[in-house]
Amino acid sequence: MPGKMDAAAIPTEPELTLDSPTLRATRGQSSFEPQILRAPPKVRLAGLARESAARCAIQPRVTHFHYQGDGPFISRELLALLTLSYATRLFTLERIYEALREEIVFQGLLSTSLPHPSTARAFRRLERPSLVSSMECFFELFTGLLAREPGDPDQMRAWMGAVGLKSDAPLRSPLEVERMVVDRVNQATWTDKMLLDF
Repeated sequence: MPGKMDAAAIPTEPELTLDSPTLRATRGQSSFEPQILRAPPKVRLAGLARESAARCAIQPRVTHFHYQGDGPFISRELLALLTLSYATRLFTLERIYEALREEIVFQGLLSTSLPHPSTARAFRRLERPSLVSSMECFFELFTGLLAREPGDPDQMRAWMGAVGLKSDAPLRSPLEVERMVVDRVNQATWTDKMLLDF
């Protein structure tokens, strides 16, 4: 019948079996190299912030924080949020709230709605010892993380850039870490106050 093709006339691919010559020839020639996938720096830093808020020596005085009818908010979550923010040099509440709106890494630190900016300011003022302690713990954990990372210069630059440092020199001395932490908390307070004054 015209237009019909015999199925037997259609060329077929040769069947591949485990001992076929095609597969035998490729044994031992795989170019696949397994690699360990690591989360981006900011994701890992958020984990460090959460851990430092839970492990720091000076814990928040209250488990849940209220301020002028706003709340309750879990104190450790607010602590982790401010720790990550100041560790990555987000000092003004405007920039922190922008990160909370746009970045899932920051959103993941809070299990509730966003606190009012005045609540975040009050928490920073009333829980300053906890914030300093959490940030010191953060940079201690961060230094440990760097020690476990492969010594790739590009990766090291990415880590330093993520926390706003040019090198790891300030991380080598506990005194320098303490000074850096206090400077960052002060800078956040002053910058925020200047913006409120205008």
